[in-house]
Amino acid sequence: METKRLMKRKATVRKLALKGVNPDLFDEFKSLRSSVKHNIQKDYNTYLRHMKNDLVSDPRRFWSYFKNKNINSPDSLFYNNVRYNNDGDITNAFAD
Repeated sequence: METKRLMKRKATVRKLALKGVNPDLFDEFKSLRSSVKHNIQKDYNTYLRHMKNDLVSDPRRFWSYFKNKNINSPDSLFYNNVRYNNDGDITNAFAD
């Protein structure tokens, strides 16, 4: 809930800062943006830790996460005028 509240506050402050209502609002926006990024990373790490701890009791949750990660990976990649279709080649292209 803390992250959602910060995100809403950040959006409000951003709108006001862009309007130029108060020059100090841009500094507040930068601070809120940093806090939101930190909280998102913290929440994600907490989620992964809970998933790891619940792996034995609820393996479905892990496999659901794993399948979702695989769905989001590309089947082919076009990089530097070369098309990569093999998973290993795509991985090596990302490593460049």
